[in-house]
Order: sequence, then structure tokens, then C-alpha cells
Amino acid sequence: MSPQTALNFPSDIVEKFADEPALISHAGEMTYREYYRKISDTAGRIKIAGFTEGEVAPIFASPSPEYLILLQALWYSRIITLPLNTRWPAALLQKQLQRLGCIKIIVEEELENLPIIKKVEQLKLESLISLGSTDLSEFDGSKKSYDTEQPATIIFTSGSSGDPKAALHTLGNHYYNALGSNQNIPFGPGDRWLLSLPLYHVGGLAILFRAMLGGGTVVIPEKTSDLENAIRKYKPSQISLVPTQLYRFLQKTEFIKQLREMKAILLGGGAIPDSLIRQSVENKLPIHTSYGSTEMASQITTTRMGDSPEKLQTSGKLLPYRELQISSDGEILVKGKTLFRGYLEGKQISDATDEQGWFHTGDLGFLDEDGYLMVTGRKDNLFISGGENIQPEEIEKVILQIAGVVEGVVVPVKNEEFGERPAAFVKMEKGSTTDFSQIKKYLEKVLPRFRVPDYFFPWPEDFAVYEMKLKRKKLVDYAKKILLKDNATI
Repeated sequence: MSPQTALNFPSDIVEKFADEPALISHAGEMTYREYYRKISDTAGRIKIAGFTEGEVAPIFASPSPEYLILLQALWYSRIITLPLNTRWPAALLQKQLQRLGCIKIIVEEELENLPIIKKVEQLKLESLISLGSTDLSEFDGSKKSYDTEQPATIIFTSGSSGDPKAALHTLGNHYYNALGSNQNIPFGPGDRWLLSLPLYHVGGLAILFRAMLGGGTVVIPEKTSDLENAIRKYKPSQISLVPTQLYRFLQKTEFIKQLREMKAILLGGGAIPDSLIRQSVENKLPIHTSYGSTEMASQITTTRMGDSPEKLQTSGKLLPYRELQISSDGEILVKGKTLFRGYLEGKQISDATDEQGWFHTGDLGFLDEDGYLMVTGRKDNLFISGGENIQPEEIEKVILQIAGVVEGVVVPVKNEEFGERPAAFVKMEKGSTTDFSQIKKYLEKVLPRFRVPDYFFPWPEDFAVYEMKLKRKKLVDYAKKILLKDNATI
């Protein structure tokens, strides 16, 4: 390991922030000194449990202080962590474990009886962690440093089409992503970032790394608590939200004051309606719009503090340690110190970059005159109707400008004459008087006729609005079922 790649974790953290709170939860505060002592203790238990350097350790658990200690201890031991989505069906989880050759799984006690753990060796998370007092006078974090090049995490992409891909990151990928983020949104002693995103999502892990670098505090809400109550209880200074979450908060007038008092509200995870940004600006909320990806370890571009309302309509400027360019066909290409190692299949890593080292995101966009990114859609969402190219996101952007619209997604449906035609799923806010005929009339005034959807459907009640990326294929299936049921008379 060369000096250039060594990170003096945890010794630097202990020295700089020893008595600052690292974690806050229902169990109370844990200082950085206590945090890393427990990490050292847990690393010893992991070794006894039989994990070896370079092995993949799947974790099936809800966010907790124990979970964060376990992650750090595994990285400290040069073991790759695989946070698992606790909302996935058992069959899919089992398939992914077999695909990566995992023979052990770490499971929290409350979830130990789920079927996914029956075919692999089960280790209880609680047995590896000691939250009681530890007598570790011999603890010395400088005995072992982290290495930026060591494989650290496997995070499954959202899998909007086909099987989720297993993205392999190094510690350096997360380190530099957090470093660039903290330069834009400072996060240090005295700050509290609420862990509002799951740890199997790159946005959740990113909060942990920002705290490691800046000395801020990660706030872990109770498993049974909703986000609103967690904000009221812990009063975080920073929070990461998806647009739907922010929309719901803004419907509660008494809650807006608490949001206004935060230092930063980081928005991502999908298209942000113009109306939501306008409402946030009117209420003087400290929002930052952003664009990111699993492959780039979270944020790629983010708006700056004090950006104008017009700039908040973009996805922001490139953060440090990243590179970005727009290809000749409008695709967003990225690379830099945050770019992942590749997709993992068993023990094999497939390089996902082109000959120049660029990763092709599949997203389309352009940079304005000030270098702010505008994301216009995804290449694989484009479809052809009667010889005309239709980019669903262009229609969705207009739909989301209509008063009363909360969500809007456009998908293709089969059509004998044109091949495919657009259909729109629209979610209206409660009490809205706008109906689909009014929406269609508005679209006919501002869009070419071939882009106006032929069908408008209400938002499916059972659709998971908190998913990081909308599952368009699922909505295509919904549309197909509705049209078959109604004999295409809608």
C-alpha cells in the first residue's frame, strides 16, 4: 500500500473529533472515541466468526447504531460489505446471494426467520456487536489504516429493467464523493444529518462517509418512527429527501418552520417538479437539487448555497473529484475518483467504461452557459410513435408544471397505427379540482400533437412512491392491464 492511497482512519477521526457525537439514536449519543473503540472490538469478533480479507459479507438489517459499527468494522478488516434491500422478495435476495457466491449472511435478530437465510450460514448481527462498555485501553487506531483502493461495498442498482446489477466500490470512491460533497454542503461538528435513506442505497451510505470526514453526527431514527416524527425529535441540520417526501412535508404548514431552520435539504432520486421547487423557494427552504448515480457513489452535480430559483431548476454544477461531458448524441458521460470499479458477477469484475475511461450513464442532458446540468431523460426511455421520437421525460416535465399534479410518468403503449403511443399516469394532490381532460387541453396548447398522451390513468394506489427510481416497466404493465380490461375504450 503506497502512502498516497492510505487513509488514516480511524486514528485521524479519533484524534480530531474524539469527544464529538458520532451517532445519535434512541439509545443516546455515542462519541467518536466510543464509536471507534466498538469498531475495533467488533473487528476482532468478525475475525473470530471466520470472515477473511476480501470476502463479501451480506447484511440483512434495518439501520441502527449496531449496523453502522458493523460496516466500519468490516471495512477495517478489509471485508466487502453487501447491504441488502430488506424490501426485496426472498427469492430475489436468494438469487443475488448465490450469484455472488456468498456463504454467510449477517442478520439482525428480528429478521432471522426469513427464508433467505436458510441456504447460507447465519450470523446474528447482535452477537458481533457489543454496545456495552468496553475496556480497550490497548486500542490504537493508527495500527491499521484504510486504503482508498480496497474494495469496500457492493450496492445493487435499482434494476429498472432486468436484474439489478452489483456495483463494486472502493473506499476511495466513497471517500472522494463525501469529500466533494462536504466542500459544497459543509457537515462538521455540531451538525446532524438524519439517516433518512436506507443503507442499501448509495445515498444512505454517503451520509455515513460525510460524517466520517467532517466530524458531523449521523442521526439514526427508530425503526418504528416515521420521518416526520424523527425530524421533530432530533432536529437535524441536514437531510436527504426524494421529491415525494418533501412534497408531503410542505402540505403541513406547521412543519415548514422546522424545515426552514435546517442548513441544507439535499433533493435527489428523480425528477423534481418545478412547482415543488417554487414552493420551496417561496417558503425559504435551503434546498439543493442534485444529480447522482450508484456508479458514481452518490452525488455528481449539486446546486450551490444561495443559487437562484432558476438555477435550482437544474441539477447543479459538477462537484470536485468528478468529471463530466456530454456526448455527441446528448448522453451524460462521467468519470473521476468516485467512479466505481465495475459490475460484479461472482468473482469477476466487468469494466463498465469506454476506451477513454468514461462511464455512459444512459441519461440525456446538457450544460447551460454557467456549467449547470439539465437532465432531459434516459436514452432507453425514448420510443418512436409514427416515425417521431418521443422522450417521456419531456412530456412529464410539462405535466409536473400543472397546478395540483404531484407525480407524472409517461410510458409507451402498443398502437396498431403508430406502433406506440404515450400514456400518462398522473397523481393529483388531495382536494385538487383539475381533471385529466383539463390536463390534456393544457398539453395540447404547449406540446406538438404527437407528444400529447392518448391515455391518462390515475396513479396506482399500490405503487411504491418511495423507490429511488420509478419502475417504468411496472407502469407499462399497469397500462396494458387497464386497456385490456376496458377493451381499449378509455
